[in-house]
Amino acid sequence: MDAEQMPGDAEAAGAAAGMHEIYGETARGCLEDCYGRIHYVGGWLTWRREEWPAGRTASGRILEIADQVYLVDCDGEPASVTPAEVMPL
Repeated sequence: MDAEQMPGDAEAAGAAAGMHEIYGETARGCLEDCYGRIHYVGGWLTWRREEWPAGRTASGRILEIADQVYLVDCDGEPASVTPAEVMPL
């Protein structure tokens, strides 16, 4: 098991992927980024804002997905992240 995953994560991801197939991006709990990857509530996200200096990024756990935006906990502070701001692998 991956160090980032907890028991039951694979099942939850499968259920969310099924919801995404049926309902599209409006499915509560998952949203596709600009690279075609689906991110889920509870997952880890790394992003970068265009106005930040080169090399600066931020990371955090996804708390909620609403209105095509990820709400992320970044060191105890909420951050709104668009799918276009998500970093590639």
